[in-house]
Amino acid sequence: MTDHLRSHFRSTPIEDETQPFRVSLRTLPARLKIGPGARPRPKTPILFASGFASLFLIIFVTQLSEGLEASEIVAFLFILVVVAGLVAPWLLRRLKGVADWQRTVTLHRDKVEVTDQDASGSQRWSLPVSAYRLSHEHVRRGGFATSPAPQYAVYDMLILRHPDRSRDIPLRITPATGTGGMTMRDMIEAGRQGDKARVEAAMNDRDNPDFEAFKAYMSALLEMPVDDVRAVRDIA
Repeated sequence: MTDHLRSHFRSTPIEDETQPFRVSLRTLPARLKIGPGARPRPKTPILFASGFASLFLIIFVTQLSEGLEASEIVAFLFILVVVAGLVAPWLLRRLKGVADWQRTVTLHRDKVEVTDQDASGSQRWSLPVSAYRLSHEHVRRGGFATSPAPQYAVYDMLILRHPDRSRDIPLRITPATGTGGMTMRDMIEAGRQGDKARVEAAMNDRDNPDFEAFKAYMSALLEMPVDDVRAVRDIA
């Protein structure tokens, strides 16, 4: 048994470590899995990194045997720093044991049963649903602070919040909307049909019909009101 993963989530909110996902929780009890460990691991990035490292090593050894000039040494050091910068976050997460964490949740009407797993082991725990509040929030990813016009992706998130943030349980994270769920194609088609009122009504409408239906269904299923807290918070 370990409390390692929950200690991590006390300092880093679980949604910061969770990629967008969508599940259908039609009946209770319902089961969902979240976290990197719940997804198939692509082998392409690993193979690419291994190939790049091998190529870099071969070139470096070849050049070293022929003698390196100062400019070449600087170039190799620069490449090494760049690679280290890309690898360091992943390596740090591996050392902390949270690179492949997984949270498996069985949601009942009156309680949640959870199994947390990471490199250091697994832990099971359970809490009453009454200990949570159901919250609709906006989070955004991407963008660079130094960019004059950073581009962000904003997401709707429905999450079970607990006073101890390490016990939070995301239920859905999907792209948000500013057009009432209408796509650009929908808006063009409405314009062609002369339905200007529909387009105007959609503009700046933050309610995605699909997400709103899921939110209402979960609220009824858990017999719990939803706190609408859609002030955008940045996620790295």
